[in-house]
Amino acid sequence: MIDPVSIGLAVAGAKTAVNMIREAINVGHDIASMTKELGSFFTAQGEVEAAAKEAEAIRKDPQRNKEKSATAIAMDCVLRAEELRAAEQELRDMFALQGKLDMYKRMCAIRANIVESRQQELRDQNKVEQQKVKKKKPVLTQPKTSFCRYSLPLSFTCSLSAASI
Repeated sequence: MIDPVSIGLAVAGAKTAVNMIREAINVGHDIASMTKELGSFFTAQGEVEAAAKEAEAIRKDPQRNKEKSATAIAMDCVLRAEELRAAEQELRDMFALQGKLDMYKRMCAIRANIVESRQQELRDQNKVEQQKVKKKKPVLTQPKTSFCRYSLPLSFTCSLSAASI
């Protein structure tokens, strides 16, 4: 589970990346050359999104929902996600000010495709694992002849006579 401290660190890292990009642009650097800072921002954004999904899963799971911190984690995720949304909007504006809004839009489209393909891979992997579990379960079948607890099979004949007893 991603704890609130890790989420806070991720957001702080993202904000630091945005500040570094802003400062670099102010001294004349091109935003397209800031790949390391952009990468750290979007990595942090992904971590916060994953934490938000986990908090939602905790909320829906009755056994895990008993955790006292589930609401706190969810609230923290929402607040941090909002901070990241504002930071991403600032990044978008920086791209636009440098005339590279089309680059930002292409990056977002590629990111969406990558996220979708990763999610599809996870769904496929889960499907394969579920099929493996189904194959491992033993299938119980009814015996072809029915036996009562105290009765003998129908084909059994007694060879003992009353005289031999």
